[in-house]
Amino acid sequence: MSMEVSNFLALRQVLYHLYTEIFSDIQARFDMTQMEIHVLLFLADNPQFDTAAALVNTRKLAKSQVSTAVESLVARGYLLRHTEGRRIHLELLPAAEEVIREGHQRQQEFRDAVLEGISPEEREVLTDLIRRILNNAREAEKRLPEEKYSC
Repeated sequence: MSMEVSNFLALRQVLYHLYTEIFSDIQARFDMTQMEIHVLLFLADNPQFDTAAALVNTRKLAKSQVSTAVESLVARGYLLRHTEGRRIHLELLPAAEEVIREGHQRQQEFRDAVLEGISPEEREVLTDLIRRILNNAREAEKRLPEEKYSC
């Protein structure tokens, strides 16, 4: 495996671990899974994507995990479902505000930690490179034979 690929994979693992650790206190305090917090933050930050299907497709998350998180959040009074035609929309309820506020604080802590020592100019270049790499990966994913790589 090339060093570039190894570095990409190592970066993914380290970032994931750091992000999870930064959120561990919120998970414990609100008795929520990381996925439940992720769903709330996604809906708060992306009101135009207010369905579970949009969350699954946009963030490439497992449908079963999103469904389980949504069920729990609805049952606990953080989300409300409402139907419009064949679509089921998700609405954040006031009970979610504190989790979202604290989640945004943790996301800022994460950004500050991983971007420490990187200038604003370098951040712009990095943001552009990440966007281009992500677009390349999405295009490559579309070309994969579906039956070979689908779960």
